[in-house]
Amino acid sequence: ITHSMSSSVGKLLETGKRLFSNLAPSVTIDEEGKPEMNFGFSKHTGLAPALDEVLETPAKIAAKHDRNVVIVFDEFQQVLEYGNDRVEKKLRSVIQNHRKVAYLFLGSRKHLIQKMFMDRSRPLYRAGG
Repeated sequence: ITHSMSSSVGKLLETGKRLFSNLAPSVTIDEEGKPEMNFGFSKHTGLAPALDEVLETPAKIAAKHDRNVVIVFDEFQQVLEYGNDRVEKKLRSVIQNHRKVAYLFLGSRKHLIQKMFMDRSRPLYRAGG
């Protein structure tokens, strides 16, 4: 069992490193004994290249496997806590060119989500509508 689990964790880490070379993946075991992958920022990479890589990966996967991909952002209104709209601008510039990738933006604070997508002054105004 230990060897099998070690092999699975190793494969998970390798996949994470291959998909997100600008991030530092780590694997932990949750309370049910299942591996859980987390990503942090690599010491050698800045935020912008890491964000670019994360945002471009779904389109690369869709193209490589000729499959539709769905990305779900839960509690998306938390992006507003950054205090500026740079992430929204970056997201808009990237996802508007993606094919075969659908995005769902969810959040418990409906009025904030609506503002992000319905306010003409916001970068994500009518994105995907």
